[in-house]
Amino acid sequence: MAFGGTFHGPYEVPNLVEGYPKSKAADEDAAHFIIRMVHKYPYEVTIYAGGPLTNLAQAVSIGPKVSELAQELVIMGGSIAPVVPKEWQTENRREFNFWWDPEAVHMVLSSPWHKITITTVDISVKTRLTRAMIREIAKSSSPSAQYIGKYADEEYLWDELAAAAWLDPTIITKESSLYMDIDISHTAGYGNVLVWVPGSQPRLGEQLVHIQEDLDKEKFYRMFIDLMSQPVAHE
Repeated sequence: MAFGGTFHGPYEVPNLVEGYPKSKAADEDAAHFIIRMVHKYPYEVTIYAGGPLTNLAQAVSIGPKVSELAQELVIMGGSIAPVVPKEWQTENRREFNFWWDPEAVHMVLSSPWHKITITTVDISVKTRLTRAMIREIAKSSSPSAQYIGKYADEEYLWDELAAAAWLDPTIITKESSLYMDIDISHTAGYGNVLVWVPGSQPRLGEQLVHIQEDLDKEKFYRMFIDLMSQPVAHE
């Protein structure tokens, strides 16, 4: 999948038109936070991954029992056979989140999770944040709603669908179970997503994953609008 935009150095903070965050960065890195949480709450933590899997691969490498102690792993990433714009069609198995760090994907998908649920590009491109939805959300006075109203534009709801389907699985109307891995051969197929139907997998450590295929769009859109319009919860 193609990806464009302006890139900045790892230690460069660009000018943000919406202003800079006021909260302080955590002292603990992501990998050790994950390890600490699954040990503190064994079999209760669902890990949501909405980007490259580098941090999660580090956590699995440092703490081998992470996958066993987690309740579930929810991933937005990967691509099998999506209906996509023409310019993506020859790259349909090189999805951005997975292609960013294929070795991390291989490490994560080869770990013994109790359950892996994946929202691929295939289903994500069936969604769309429309201007009408943005206007409806902007009617709320909550900070998140006002932010969306001011800065959001029409776009696929990739990560949002993965999170919403975890909160309410009935949004998903069709799913399949396949074994999944990624090509790390450093040849022409490097970064391609690999899948097998049960019984045909090579049995090299790949795990069975639940792949979402279709959804109730109206139910998802209503849930998304309602969640983005809610006031901030105060403890």
